[in-house]
Parts: sequence; C-alpha cells; structure tokens
Amino acid sequence: MREGRGWSQNDLAREAAVTHSAVARFEAGGTIPTLPVLERLARALDAQGPTVRPFSGG
Repeated sequence: MREGRGWSQNDLAREAAVTHSAVARFEAGGTIPTLPVLERLARALDAQGPTVRPFSGG
C-alpha cells in the first residue's frame, strides 16, 4: 500500500508518527507493530479492514 501511493518509508513514518526504522523493521518482518501503532499505520494509509471492538459481554 505504501509503495502504491508512491510513499517512501519516511513518508509513511511521518504520517503515522513512528520512526523510519520502525517502518523498515515492520516491512522486513523483524518486529510486529502493537495494535495502537498498527491502527496509526492503517489510518495513515486509509486502509480498510475489519473493525475490532471491545467485547461488551452478554
């Protein structure tokens, strides 16, 4: 998605408020982003996907 937008890793890092090195590690499979970081990445890329909602019980 990042490359499809013509963005560099720096561009995505800036838009998602993470470091360039974090983006590089995620893309290389070296680390897995936390849910809050994943949400920021998805928002930056206008990604559509399943919505996770807290369990409400019952």
